[in-house]
Amino acid sequence: MGISTSTVKKGGSEKIMGKLIGQFKKILLKLSFFSILLMLVGTSAPYYANASSEGLPFFVKPILPENQDKNIDHYISITTKKKSLNQLVEFLITNRTNEKQTIDIEILNAYTSANGVIQYAAKESDNNKIINPKYEMKQYIEGPSQVELQAGQSKIIRFKLNIPDMDGTVLGGVAFKGEGDHEQTKTKGVSFEIRNEINTVYGIAVNFPTSQKDYEFKFGKPFLDPMASYYAIRLPVTLDSPLLLKDVDINYEVEYKGEKLFFSKQKIDFAPMTETNFSIPFEAKEIKQNKPYTLKGEITYVDTNGQKQVKEFEQDFVYKVNDNLISNIVSNLINVPDEKSEFSYLSLLLLLLIILLLIFFFVIFRRRRKKKDEEKKNTDEITSLEKGGNTSV
Repeated sequence: MGISTSTVKKGGSEKIMGKLIGQFKKILLKLSFFSILLMLVGTSAPYYANASSEGLPFFVKPILPENQDKNIDHYISITTKKKSLNQLVEFLITNRTNEKQTIDIEILNAYTSANGVIQYAAKESDNNKIINPKYEMKQYIEGPSQVELQAGQSKIIRFKLNIPDMDGTVLGGVAFKGEGDHEQTKTKGVSFEIRNEINTVYGIAVNFPTSQKDYEFKFGKPFLDPMASYYAIRLPVTLDSPLLLKDVDINYEVEYKGEKLFFSKQKIDFAPMTETNFSIPFEAKEIKQNKPYTLKGEITYVDTNGQKQVKEFEQDFVYKVNDNLISNIVSNLINVPDEKSEFSYLSLLLLLLIILLLIFFFVIFRRRRKKKDEEKKNTDEITSLEKGGNTSV
């Protein structure tokens, strides 16, 4: 996208600055519009819980096996005394509409979410992963990737579950995805269609015998992660145990130079053999660049023997600035902690000075060019007059 400079006259620097600001605003508005459009159309996303089927165009119900664990009926849970398991698991899918439907099916692994819940996804992300690939459920389930249902039709979908030589718990899920209502929307003369995607996921947990009775936690070095509207402290936490652990209390506080800035308490569930960068909102009003902060706290849980256990952690972290002009401009437009740095004002003044110098030299160039054009025009007119006079003699 170019900026025209052919009409710069009096007050050129103001016009140039105004155009630059105007163009930057247009770019931001277009980026925001297309970002929102992409989110509305639908993208691949992780799943956090069994979706309610009420009001959905299709209904999914797990058919509980004979060896289903007692008192669990909303997902498939099997406990075996053997080291392996080979059996079928089934789901009943019903088309609730008067039209033919195609339902996509995807096998998912179980991760510990940075927000503290069990997250079902097809692959790991930057903030959560499975530390031992042996505990990825995807490799143990075989079944259809798609099913077609006529209006009002029901079908039983079968999956082969084959897990050999395992220790502890393997956790995963099956996702069923179909299209919901379509909406036509028109914005500023541009028409587009919003396709709502319906996702529902059901967990599958298989518990094998294990000699490991306690939960082993490891804590990494925290770091600061600038988000869309706030800063998050990421605390790497690893559950190095093949055991599912729920209702863990995590208490934490953040200090600067020995002074407590803020503190809080949260709940977290851990999937077996997983690592997550647990997200802690930075709640202070300002944050200092390149200065050490301290994050410390403890996690409290109940072990397999019913005993209360407490694990403590204490780590330092430093906020280091990413020197990206556009990122800094955008981050200043949203509500984030004030950044304090010895060099921030100097950098800003240097940036403004460079911009003003560029504008100054550009205006001087335009004026000299205009002056040369006027001189050439006058010279041409005089030459033309002289030629005309010679002709008349």
